[in-house]
Amino acid sequence: AQLTEEAGKALKQIMVSVDSVAQQIEQISAAAEEVSASSDEMVKTIETVSSVVEQNSAATEQMAANSTEVTKAVEGVANITRENSAATQHVSAAAEEMSAQVQEVVASSQSLSQMARDLQEVVSTFTIDDTAKNGGASRKSVKRAPVAV
Repeated sequence: AQLTEEAGKALKQIMVSVDSVAQQIEQISAAAEEVSASSDEMVKTIETVSSVVEQNSAATEQMAANSTEVTKAVEGVANITRENSAATQHVSAAAEEMSAQVQEVVASSQSLSQMARDLQEVVSTFTIDDTAKNGGASRKSVKRAPVAV
């Protein structure tokens, strides 16, 4: 009977141990499920981060390409500005040359005007005489008018 009693006690301890192991297995299983869920969340988070990194990389490449285009555009504007400056200088020089030519024409015009007045003054000293006759044919003669001194 003592053996039976000891066997009963041992069986009870085995049952308690089995229950304890079963509870530990359930806890380990629950913990494994939590780790699995956390791992799934980590995979999703890593995929999201990876996607954001790819988007940032693509945006950086696009920005670099845009920067190159902007640099080329600025260089083009600078070239056009230099060309416009050169053209402006050329036009300015041409305008100065034209101005000088206009001044020469004005001076020539004034000189011609003075010559015309002088010629008019000289011509006004002459008079036409219709009275001179030569062998029955009428001839006009030009005499210089007396000059008052």
